[in-house]
Amino acid sequence: MNPPVPVSPHLSTATRVVSGEELVIDRRARRVYRQGQPLTVGVRAFELLSALIDADGRVLSAEELRRQVWEDKSVGDNNLRVQLTLLRRVLGADAIVHHRGRGYQLVLSTRAQEDAAELAAEALSVAPKDDLPESPWPLVGRDRCLAEVSARLLQHQRVTLLGPPGVGKSGLALAAARAAAGDAGRPVWWIHLAPLRDGLQLASAIRSVLQLDISGPLSLERVGSALGDREGLLVLDACEHLLSLVTAFCDRLLRVAPHVRVLATTRKSLRSAGEQVLVVPPLELPAEAPDTPLGAVRASSACQLFEMRVRSADPRFRLTPVNAPVVAEICRRLDGNPLALVLAASRVPSVGLLDLRDSLDQRLTWVRPAVDDDERHQSLHAALASSHALLRAAEQRLLWVVSVFDGPFGLDDARAVAHADPALDRVSLVDAMATLVEHGLVEVDGDSLLGADAARARYTLHESVRLFARDLLQGSGRLDDVLRAHGHHLLTQLKDRQATDRPALAQPDAVRRQHASVQRVIAWASAADPLLALRLCALCATPWRRMGLHALARQLARPLLALPVEPAQVSARIELLLALCAVDAELEDAAAVLADATEALALLDGRPDTWQRAQALGWRAQAWVLDGRLGLACQGLAEAVPLWRETGDERGLSQALQQQGGALLMAGRSEEARAALQEAQMLCRAARERSLGEDDWGLMQIHEQLGELELGAGQVSLAAEHLERAALLARRAPNHFRLARTLALLGHVYLRLGEREQSAVCVAEGIDIALRQGFARLLADNASVLSGVLMAANQPVRALAASRYAERQRERLGMLCPPVMQDLMDVVALQVVTAIPARQRRAAEAQAELVTLEELRDWAGDVAGLPPGGPLAH
Repeated sequence: MNPPVPVSPHLSTATRVVSGEELVIDRRARRVYRQGQPLTVGVRAFELLSALIDADGRVLSAEELRRQVWEDKSVGDNNLRVQLTLLRRVLGADAIVHHRGRGYQLVLSTRAQEDAAELAAEALSVAPKDDLPESPWPLVGRDRCLAEVSARLLQHQRVTLLGPPGVGKSGLALAAARAAAGDAGRPVWWIHLAPLRDGLQLASAIRSVLQLDISGPLSLERVGSALGDREGLLVLDACEHLLSLVTAFCDRLLRVAPHVRVLATTRKSLRSAGEQVLVVPPLELPAEAPDTPLGAVRASSACQLFEMRVRSADPRFRLTPVNAPVVAEICRRLDGNPLALVLAASRVPSVGLLDLRDSLDQRLTWVRPAVDDDERHQSLHAALASSHALLRAAEQRLLWVVSVFDGPFGLDDARAVAHADPALDRVSLVDAMATLVEHGLVEVDGDSLLGADAARARYTLHESVRLFARDLLQGSGRLDDVLRAHGHHLLTQLKDRQATDRPALAQPDAVRRQHASVQRVIAWASAADPLLALRLCALCATPWRRMGLHALARQLARPLLALPVEPAQVSARIELLLALCAVDAELEDAAAVLADATEALALLDGRPDTWQRAQALGWRAQAWVLDGRLGLACQGLAEAVPLWRETGDERGLSQALQQQGGALLMAGRSEEARAALQEAQMLCRAARERSLGEDDWGLMQIHEQLGELELGAGQVSLAAEHLERAALLARRAPNHFRLARTLALLGHVYLRLGEREQSAVCVAEGIDIALRQGFARLLADNASVLSGVLMAANQPVRALAASRYAERQRERLGMLCPPVMQDLMDVVALQVVTAIPARQRRAAEAQAELVTLEELRDWAGDVAGLPPGGPLAH
């Protein structure tokens, strides 16, 4: 608490300052009036004014002013200049003179008013009945909240607006107060508590604003009693630092002044008798979408506020279809917090939207333009620091450690990371978490309130709170310990305990929920704890592949595999190499699969792990399949399958048989392929039934290859059954790679059945998936089928272009064309020769060299009758 500023005896109560027009300064109530109208002067500016008045015309140095107003805090010249600028706006531009090298001087003539009560009465007698602050900005997106506040004030005597810093509690309270003054015609009194430091100051402010006649010693009890039969609305803004005093005062009012209603704003509940709490939520955000449409952005109250504040600084700004997704992303990442949005909007005219978006991690350092001197709202850091200061030490440390979670977390997760901080060992974590929730620093999901079996409490931190708390955690020196605890907790949490694989698979849904946290821990552990990074990356590589995040898996894994091999890391390195083989195989990167499988075999030399050796042999053979070395591939798989039988792992054996079936099929050994695939199907079904919930990935691949086998054998209807089943399983998984390949084969089947439009639908979607995911071979397969579709639609020039694209793609990648695709390509080639005269064929081939993937997709959509830009999934 600041010590009282020394006051000259003749200025101890109040002062009249004359400067062209009359100014009245009530030193006791800390209010300034011009011709009876209240002016906005915050706590720091008022204390500066008091210090300058007390100097009685002397020049005060910047150091003297800082010492009197900010005590021993380290305050820069910029803060002092901001407050002096605010004072000049109130007193006049020439009221305070700066003497270079010496300091500042108040040059207004002043005279004392001996009777402070007389002065206050004189000033307030001409003040409006609803002495409410001016608000230069309209309230945005709060219609429902405002209606709720007004309704509760009609029914209850105590209403509290609760919420985190910057969420807009004061603005909502001001709007509700104005509505109450207009509707009921009753007095409305506004008191901003942030500058007040104790009960005496609070009692003085209430007495002054309500013009209470109190004799004898001043106290909150006497103020409450003096209200008696008064009727009106008392708004107490920013109560959190005087919580116990305000609570006791409100409880007394309930007994002695039943006609005075109280509307309070606070970051923590008052817990006063009869209190009705209304949590003020952030502003509404547009729904998550890759390209948020303009209409959705304009309908979002958060985006409306952002646009309004940017346009106030630069009228050239406007929302457009191009910038709407960027604005939506900015508002989402700022969690719809009005203070954060205002700070961000003020920077747009100087840095632009894109650079603003890219600098959101530095938001805590943004400083608000000097519109008032409430230091709590000068920056996000100041707002959060003022809330943080209200917490006990253990609650502060809990906030720090849970900042390592980038997504939702539960109490067990919090306990796991809290163990890394010895200061939290004896803390009641549930109580501490409840306090963080009450302060609005941690948010709890609504489902946990309903008591459903699966609805354990899940918590989240807004991104700004997370950045603030993580900075404090790093400053405490415990960041490494907490991140390490978080990483080991993730290893335990993500493992699928029902999986029969060795090592255990991660649960895709769990990895999806912890996506950002996993990436952050791996990035940190790459340097600080490489073994942890290897284990976590190996655990998540397969779920990333199944989620279509092949590029992410490679991006995180490759730097880890480039590190020197340490003996303690060999096992985890082998796991990661084998998991990465599957990723690279779906990207058709034969060289990478071969290199990883070969390194894994070298590391396994002399180790007794038959399971990993069998897997490495299988992936090396798969690399040879991709390279077109089918003889080597068949030999390698013939070596891997007996090892799988030796392990007794039915699922692994099923995968090896499926790989063997695919290689034999490519080599033209159909009957051997059929036997391998049928055994794989039997094993996969048996393992699936025993595990009660095993996923369908194995069956999906087997159905796909059996469909390809039956198509090659001329059993088109049977091929359709297998491929439709495979497509269904691929969508359910989902598996983008298998779906795109199955769609190419299914398109071929429908073409053979004479269903040209249905074939085109499959191919359009297959090209779209392969294009988005970067599956090169699958682009070639779908383009091959498209050539047949276009030929059936009597578009030979386009058919030639699609065929040429498929050929170029396979030549570039050095891939063999699957037999069923090669048969189709041969038929199309013959039809093209017949359909296009020789003199036109050269021009058609030149046109074919320029075709793009987007054109191929659109051609398929034309044949299918799909609307341009419409959804391609069917």
